[in-house]
Amino acid sequence: MSKVIQRREGASGPSTYVGDSRVRVADIALMYEALQLELVAERIREAVPHLTEPEIIAAIRYWREHPEEIAQEIERDEDALKDLKSSA
Repeated sequence: MSKVIQRREGASGPSTYVGDSRVRVADIALMYEALQLELVAERIREAVPHLTEPEIIAAIRYWREHPEEIAQEIERDEDALKDLKSSA
């Protein structure tokens, strides 16, 4: 572990902090994910402007909570496309 990142004992157990600050790496990770989600939602909204940002964020959260289900759906779509291409 670098000197910039420190593991210290906290009230609820060990946590990883940025330097000597009280900012946890987990806090930075949560902020990063929130900003990334916001930027991604903004880009998706440009592509599908009829959806609202809360709808897009709900869809992304659902995908994150049910990755196998969505992966299967994507795989079915890809298989269907391959079938169409091979029969053309």
